[in-house]
Amino acid sequence: MKGANMQTNPYHEQVHHHTFSNGFDLFYIEKKGFAQKFAGVMINYGGADQPRDFTLPAGTAHFLEHQLFAKPYGDITDKFEQYEASSNAFTSYNETMYFANFTHHTYENIKTLVELVANPYFTEKNVDTEREIILQELKMYQDMPDWQLNNRLMHMMYGDEPLSQEVVGTEDSLQTITAQTLTDAYNEYYSAQNMKLVVVGDLDFNHLIDEIEATVKQIKSNSSNIVEEKTTFKDEESKVVKVEGKVESPKFSIGIKFSEHDFDVARPQLYIAMQILMETLFGLSGQLYQDLQKQNLVNGEIDFDINFNRQGDFAIVSGTSQNPQEAATLIKEAFFNASINQSDFERQKRKLFGQEIRQLDDFEGYGIEFIESIFDQEDYYQYYTDIQNISFETCTKLISEIKTQSTSQTAILFNQNNVDK
Repeated sequence: MKGANMQTNPYHEQVHHHTFSNGFDLFYIEKKGFAQKFAGVMINYGGADQPRDFTLPAGTAHFLEHQLFAKPYGDITDKFEQYEASSNAFTSYNETMYFANFTHHTYENIKTLVELVANPYFTEKNVDTEREIILQELKMYQDMPDWQLNNRLMHMMYGDEPLSQEVVGTEDSLQTITAQTLTDAYNEYYSAQNMKLVVVGDLDFNHLIDEIEATVKQIKSNSSNIVEEKTTFKDEESKVVKVEGKVESPKFSIGIKFSEHDFDVARPQLYIAMQILMETLFGLSGQLYQDLQKQNLVNGEIDFDINFNRQGDFAIVSGTSQNPQEAATLIKEAFFNASINQSDFERQKRKLFGQEIRQLDDFEGYGIEFIESIFDQEDYYQYYTDIQNISFETCTKLISEIKTQSTSQTAILFNQNNVDK
């Protein structure tokens, strides 16, 4: 039934779901009384994905993201501005997202968002113009110390595999992308079944369906050929590579590589255990962080990020230090010898639940993570319950397995005049 409720959670969040005749899914998260609205279309295709039957140049997914804003009448961004919306997009390893935030012209903005992904317009002239813009974007990234460090670290962990390739592409690969390349990528991945629309806010769901249905039906219907494969995981020798660059203070970045397929739990439980471990070790109140601060081995916070992708899973721990090699050594030793007590476990679990539950009021973050969970075939709201229900015994067991199943690599960025330090 059109507009039927789908109550799937104990957190009083009303979610409505409708599938159009071509297989395109619409999810509406109801937020009664809020003026702010968010809408986003996610495509299950990103910079590390490759078709089965042919090869796309590095950077194609990101180039396609840029180029879809071009329409026969000009840049579709102007239409969003006309409707008082702020629009944007991003490309990650396994997904591309087009989204808008707005308070007025609700149905016009959502219809424009669907039009953005439904009607590609690729010409060689537009592609050549966009190529120069993306090359400038790449050069800007290449001047950033954090980009230099992350780029080297990903190559250390994944060699020449797609996951190591910069999502933006390389100077050489960008030169090979043509209008036909983008057409091939669009036809391969931008099908109705391989994209989903999420809307968060207060609106009339049945009216929304009627407003966008004609535009949605312009999206072709066929199955995607995304290769669901993981990088082959193998034991690797831990390495440290020094990089020179434009940086005032040396930086270190540690890549911790693992595979979720080596564990007997679902991805959310593995993420929770790793998040608790990382926060215990590297959070501002963590003992290791306090010790490194007292020894003047880190400047500022220690950052960490956990990534799950079709081609491989990894965490990155990074920071700034005047003695980065010693700091990185101590951090790796702490990680691979880590244990957690019940008091720290309970504290970090409460902290994690509080951080995550607050996201229900962050419409943009909420919408993006909700659609990610749909593509991952996970119940978004079960994640909150998993945080509350995970036991100390389960968490410590997972932490022990994480240490055993992981390998690490380290990249250090020095000022180009002090690379031998």
